Amino acid sequence: IRTFMFFAVGEDSPAFQTVFSPLTASVLSILLVVTLCVAVWWSDRALETRARQIEHLINALRSDIASHGAVTVYDVEVPDLSLIRAAFGGPAATAVDRAAAMSLHELLPDAAHRGRVGRHVVALPGDQRIENLESVVKAATAHAVPNLDYREAIEIRITRYTLHSEAELAAVWPDAAPTATSDLKTRPAGGVVS
Repeated sequence: IRTFMFFAVGEDSPAFQTVFSPLTASVLSILLVVTLCVAVWWSDRALETRARQIEHLINALRSDIASHGAVTVYDVEVPDLSLIRAAFGGPAATAVDRAAAMSLHELLPDAAHRGRVGRHVVALPGDQRIENLESVVKAATAHAVPNLDYREAIEIRITRYTLHSEAELAAVWPDAAPTATSDLKTRPAGGVVS
């Protein structure tokens, strides 16, 4: 900007002197510091809010186990995302993963949802079985793939757990256990897997 204004209006022009005066530099520095402080504060607030939401969700699942005797968890994995990303680009892989997540939210709006890219977990109170879960997710991801020949090849892995204790919940559900034991790949010792 300084170089452009130097050639456009000249170094001696009032506009140039005003924009690049010591006072302007001080004001801009103060604004930058204030902006950074607000950003840090906002980030901390967002993290605290998210932590409270996760804690509330886990407590609700524990309450479901206590009141219904069990919680049904579906672990839905889309293992082909890396292949889709390589073949069609990052946006296509993102669209497929988002389609899988959205289909779960639409099919089970009252369930508890968690997960990460390529892997999503859904929890329902009691011992339940959703017969059309795989077909719904597969149809949603197929529509997100731009290549007609590839749509039927998308693999969807679904594992169903019936959990009867907090220990089993901690082995499957993210954030329900300490970091060292909360990996989604960990399998519960006593939960029913189907």
